[in-house]
Amino acid sequence: MRKKVRKTAINIIGDVPWGTHFCQFYQTKEDMIDILVPYFKAGLENNEFCMWITSEPLHVEDAKRALKEKVNNLDDYIQRGHIEILDFGQWYTKSGRFDSDRVLRAWVEKEKLALERGFDGLRLTGNTFWLEKKDWKDFTDYEAAVNSVIGKHRMLAICTYCLDKCTASEIMDVVSNHQFAVIKREGKWEIIESTEYKKTIEELRQSEARYRVVVEDQTELIVRWLPGGVITFVNDAYCSYFGKSRQELIGHSFMPLIPYEDREKVKRHFDSLDRENPVTTHEHRVVDSNGEIRWQQWTNRVLFDERGNLVEYQSVGRDITEHKQAEEALRESEDKYHAIFAQAADSIVLIDPENGALVDFNDRAHESLGYTRQELRRLKIPDFDVIESADKVAKHIEKIVRQGTDLFETKHRTKSGEIRDILASSRAISIGGRDFVQSIWRDITEHKQAEEALRIHDLRLQALLDLNKMTTASQQQILDFVREEVIKITQSEFAFICFINHDESVMTINNWSKGTMPKCAVTDKPMHFPIAEAGLWGEAVRQRKPVVINDYNAPNPRKKGCPKGHVPIKRFLGTPVFEGERIVAVAAVANKEKDYDDSDVHTVTSMMNDTWRLIQRKRAQEQVRNLAKFPSENPFPVLRIAEDGTILYSNDAGSALLSKWERQVGESAPHDWCQLIGDVLDSN
Repeated sequence: MRKKVRKTAINIIGDVPWGTHFCQFYQTKEDMIDILVPYFKAGLENNEFCMWITSEPLHVEDAKRALKEKVNNLDDYIQRGHIEILDFGQWYTKSGRFDSDRVLRAWVEKEKLALERGFDGLRLTGNTFWLEKKDWKDFTDYEAAVNSVIGKHRMLAICTYCLDKCTASEIMDVVSNHQFAVIKREGKWEIIESTEYKKTIEELRQSEARYRVVVEDQTELIVRWLPGGVITFVNDAYCSYFGKSRQELIGHSFMPLIPYEDREKVKRHFDSLDRENPVTTHEHRVVDSNGEIRWQQWTNRVLFDERGNLVEYQSVGRDITEHKQAEEALRESEDKYHAIFAQAADSIVLIDPENGALVDFNDRAHESLGYTRQELRRLKIPDFDVIESADKVAKHIEKIVRQGTDLFETKHRTKSGEIRDILASSRAISIGGRDFVQSIWRDITEHKQAEEALRIHDLRLQALLDLNKMTTASQQQILDFVREEVIKITQSEFAFICFINHDESVMTINNWSKGTMPKCAVTDKPMHFPIAEAGLWGEAVRQRKPVVINDYNAPNPRKKGCPKGHVPIKRFLGTPVFEGERIVAVAAVANKEKDYDDSDVHTVTSMMNDTWRLIQRKRAQEQVRNLAKFPSENPFPVLRIAEDGTILYSNDAGSALLSKWERQVGESAPHDWCQLIGDVLDSN
């Protein structure tokens, strides 16, 4: 964005806006250099196209030399066309004489070309030393023309005059045709402001004061108008609202925008404004761009001049049609009230605080609970609220009436029995003189489930990390850890882990949860269960996949019954652990308060898969350690057999094998072993 305020780099002047036109009175060329060199240096540094029109006593080469002392890369600027330094004969008297119209048009054309090339604007100066007495009148007219139009352009202009060549009257002409003049007195530069410039500054101050008042009160629509209704200013929002341009509005009365029957009332309101009552708020109807009647609220301010005369009105307004309609709806019709809240995404209910009855509710309320409107109308909150009893609901309603509002969480049971998490926002209100509690129920079940899933994920991840750190723990310690973690994560009451034999015919339970055995009243607690005789517990092996039973008491043909005194089972989840295609273990959890789901299956499966890998790794490490032992210490049979098949040595673990062969050390090994030994030796 181009800056509206530009740096002059002249300390006594500072920053100025585009359209600034001032002059310098000089006596020496050093005076001009003192002002013009920093002036053009700032223009080059701030992306402005610069033009320096020279004359005696500072010619083109003198100007370049002086500027180059402060601008090191001046030649680059000149080559790239950022600055032109010309003799007055190349600009002011190009045709052999001074033509004010041609020069003025040329400045405008230079500005246009500069903007097209991407410059912010045009910075210029012209020395008038060449000016002769016969041209003075034409040149002063030219300066006056420049001063009157420069404010419309992105230009800064300094006109330099030799003080010694100007008479007193000519100095007055120069000052009057510029916004201000710069002159050196006793070695210091000073500013002389023209009367016209002072007047402009005062008008600008007054304009800015009016603008600040507008900004302080601004809401949406802004309009200023004279006594009688003629508009002097409108903002974009006002134009857009009424579908008219500024040209169509300014200079015309705003009264046609008000319905005919309301105009007299509006006029009386404005007539009531005076110095004692300068600001009021007023509501009235208008006709918008579509010809529709709308309601607006206006803050009206009357403005006075310094003598106390009323000079202008200022009004800041906003559309309040919807607010008016809502007030009318609540006041006149309960049906209109329903039209407002019937489409809400949340359930909205009106509750009678005296008896807790549901006086009214939107469609979302009964649909989310699974009831028809007639069914829900017969119910009260305790009929479907899981958390609060009838007494607690009554006390809660009293609390809302007393406090005015309340925000809380609860649980609702739908007609189908599903439990949903609810965030309730309740407020005591009054409609038509009657007191109610309005409650908005937002279903946050999915949000709660997402939070729970994240909690379980974090627990599961931490458990897996801790499990994989148990490299020095025993197998029993590992199983105990996994069992208790699975109980915690799935929020179960009991758990067990069992191993399956090689042909998957028997499961051996060797790891029960801590609280299981004390609660089990079965006198004979077998640890080995044939799969063929196992009931629902064996389904994970038979079906070779996780089995979830959330109603264990329901009739099931796969049940085999439980011994008397067995721990009661309400819900059950069992999952197999595979090594390749073979099931090697089963893990089970039971009696979660809620139904088991896929997340629980994933928890048990992932934990047990990592557990089995850790156990297998520990078993492999144990076998390696055993094989590395001296033969006499090795827990596995170690035999030394000669090439002719004679048994030369057997450790203690090999005695059982010799007994099976019915052989002793010193005798020959069985024929098949001798044949095997021979084949091995032949292959080497």
